[in-house]
Amino acid sequence: MVVNQGKITTMGGTTGLVDQTDKMHTGILKALEAYSKEDICIGHAGFTITGTGTYTQYNLAQPIHFTTKGQYKKHTSDISITYDTTVTDAKPTAGQTQHPNYTRYDLISITNADTPTLVITLGTLSGANGLVPDLPTGNIPIALIEVTAGTDPNKINYNFQLYTLDKQTNSLSIGYSSGGFYTEVSSITGTSDGLFISGIADHTSSLAGADKVLIQDADASNVMKTVTAQSIANLSTGDITSVVAGSALTGGGTTGDVTLNVGVDDSTIEINSDALRLKDSGITVGKMAANSVDSDQYVDGSVDNIHLATGIDAVKIADGTVTNEEFQRINTLTSNAQTQLNTKLQVGQFSMWIPAEAISPQSVNPCGSLTTTANANATQPDFRTLAFDAGTDEFAQFSIAMPKMWNEGTVLFTFYWTHVGSAGNDVIWTIAGTSVSNDEAIGGVIFGTAVNYQDTALDAKDLHIVSSDTTLTIAGSPAVGDVCFFQISRDANNGNDDFASDALLIGVKMKYTVDGLNDE
Repeated sequence: MVVNQGKITTMGGTTGLVDQTDKMHTGILKALEAYSKEDICIGHAGFTITGTGTYTQYNLAQPIHFTTKGQYKKHTSDISITYDTTVTDAKPTAGQTQHPNYTRYDLISITNADTPTLVITLGTLSGANGLVPDLPTGNIPIALIEVTAGTDPNKINYNFQLYTLDKQTNSLSIGYSSGGFYTEVSSITGTSDGLFISGIADHTSSLAGADKVLIQDADASNVMKTVTAQSIANLSTGDITSVVAGSALTGGGTTGDVTLNVGVDDSTIEINSDALRLKDSGITVGKMAANSVDSDQYVDGSVDNIHLATGIDAVKIADGTVTNEEFQRINTLTSNAQTQLNTKLQVGQFSMWIPAEAISPQSVNPCGSLTTTANANATQPDFRTLAFDAGTDEFAQFSIAMPKMWNEGTVLFTFYWTHVGSAGNDVIWTIAGTSVSNDEAIGGVIFGTAVNYQDTALDAKDLHIVSSDTTLTIAGSPAVGDVCFFQISRDANNGNDDFASDALLIGVKMKYTVDGLNDE
């Protein structure tokens, strides 16, 4: 980052121009001419020269603040420009940035677009004299580079002169001539808290109804509108002329504070603790119309066993006069009880346990054989497991002739496992499935997409239970009566499986959905 931002200096200097030492050149005049048109870079985070690959590169760091024709713009990305190998009249031969014998002056500017770009305008040579080029029309000057003579196309220590105002504040002064001198009456200033206008006079004592007030349009925040003082005054009073008490209310009025009171008879309804309440004795059988409360209006738990007994008693049960409708209302049943029970049983989820004893190592890349791990003494359970290696993917399989009442849809699995190693790090189990129908070649089907289950190893011999919300789709378009084959593996080659010991599978539990009562 340069230290002379905001000053026009000697090439590479950090102070202003020195009288009788520095020579004025057209680069300064061209920058001042751009300033007069309000094409100015007013601030950036640094101008640097770096080497990128083969050729010198100029960099302008964000945020870049500039004005073009007085309009402020801000760019929040770094921008760069690098010399290329193009041969031009003002430039040496291809592959060179410098002239081998003479110093050249290149002008660096940015375009005036919302997304500006850096531009190199190459200087020209008049014999041994380097001439400053013209600034491209509309561009904003950034720096003048003194490209010294030489043969280094990737030179990074050129002197340069920076054209940046380093402007950080701005205000607008509004005044008038008083006795031949400027007198400020107001100013508009921006701060981090917003826009401030000073010197606004207080004329409330002489405010007229036709006087105008500026307001901001809520639907278009950059639009200002005017309203009259009278229209604002009208909003404060509105058009309410009186408040009249209606049915069951008393009070009212036309001016000042108005109170409305609720009329109560103090027998059924009362005001208690500033609230309108029903009295405990307010609702009687005589005040309830016939059938005014029916089964649709009962809330859960509002009718208890004692109150049911008054409707269905021993006499009615003995003589058989309990109607089907009365029976249906018990526990909010709305139709024949058996019909509702059937409906609830036909759709739901059941689970099935498949222990390690029912799972066999695969023939090609098998897991370990079924092994019994003994516990400390005879009063503790042994556990029978299949061991899956930590370094190589190993597999095991099992098959199930699915129940007829299964809906042939997706299933969910939960893995139960343990280990005898050290706690920490993760194991990834996978399971995939396929189905085979009658008269279909078992060797002609393949397993579907597997579902992964990732679990962290706890202490040795602790029971580990891991499930997933991801459903498993069984390949082969399952049908009623199919046999479903499942393949389990430990994905030891997965980068997330970093548990160093064997993972011991105790079994899996499958959850499936049924759409029938039984397998008949």
